[in-house]
Amino acid sequence: MRRIRRFVMLILLLAVVASTALLLDVTAPNPTGRRISSAPVPTISSGLSAQQIGRAAEDVLARDLGVPRNDQSDQRQCFCHNARHAGSPDCNTCALILASIDTSRRPDFITDRYIVEAKNRQDMLYTHADLAGQLQDYADAARALGRPLWLFVRVDTRLSPEFEQIVAATGGGVVYYFATEGYTDPTTSAARNTLLVTLPLLLGALWVEWRPAVRRRKDAVLTAARSVQTAQRSAEAQRDRLRDELRREE
Repeated sequence: MRRIRRFVMLILLLAVVASTALLLDVTAPNPTGRRISSAPVPTISSGLSAQQIGRAAEDVLARDLGVPRNDQSDQRQCFCHNARHAGSPDCNTCALILASIDTSRRPDFITDRYIVEAKNRQDMLYTHADLAGQLQDYADAARALGRPLWLFVRVDTRLSPEFEQIVAATGGGVVYYFATEGYTDPTTSAARNTLLVTLPLLLGALWVEWRPAVRRRKDAVLTAARSVQTAQRSAEAQRDRLRDELRREE
């Protein structure tokens, strides 16, 4: 019975640890370590322009990655058709020269470990030639540099499977990441509910397991206290007897 109880405690402990890790949201297999963006991003219903909507997602991702956007004055690294593109307002340096690129491409984020592109849009269809060409160029550059390409999109983005294949071929992946206003992550909800159930059960099981030991310790303390009290009373009685004997001798 005790073995079964301890096995149940182990299962409950694992559930509590797993739920806590999911709630902390720091273990996802992508460069941010998160499943969901740290803040919601605006959509077209916000009334913002397409440029502002895209920039808002990049700002959130920059914070979550801990990496500056690749449009800062000291960055602007591009993938270029030839070196002549370097030094333009949109391209400080060519991180890679690749003949298959028509002109130049500047990804949203580039580090020595990965390349990241952020897309805050409802639909990403392979029939959009400009979008398909952009991501294919990024993927070609990623493979040439030996770095994974990661594509971060909204949690509700409708994405053509061709994009999944293009990005996965580099060792990276598509991350359905940007939360919209009011969105609730189902994994977070499930982890919270699991923790609310398993934590009280674990605490109860620990109390059942440790209660006999606590009681034994309490009994041992009480026994020791009684022994001390008995010894004190015996010492006091002996002292009184000696005092009486001394008085009689006087």
